[in-house]
Amino acid sequence: MRQPQPDTHALPERPLVSVMVPVHDVERCLPQCVDSILAQGYDDLDVVLLDDGSTDVCPALCDLD
Repeated sequence: MRQPQPDTHALPERPLVSVMVPVHDVERCLPQCVDSILAQGYDDLDVVLLDDGSTDVCPALCDLD
């Protein structure tokens, strides 16, 4: 009898979700934005902050781990 082939296109149970946030001179609300994303209850997140030449302290905030 022939064995069934595994489905190579099946998604993992909880796939990694990337959240991309454009950042430009928003130092006042950036921490709240990131906290809100992380509070969603989904653990498999990759949060990418995309700074586009901010003139405030956003570049330094984006570099924090």
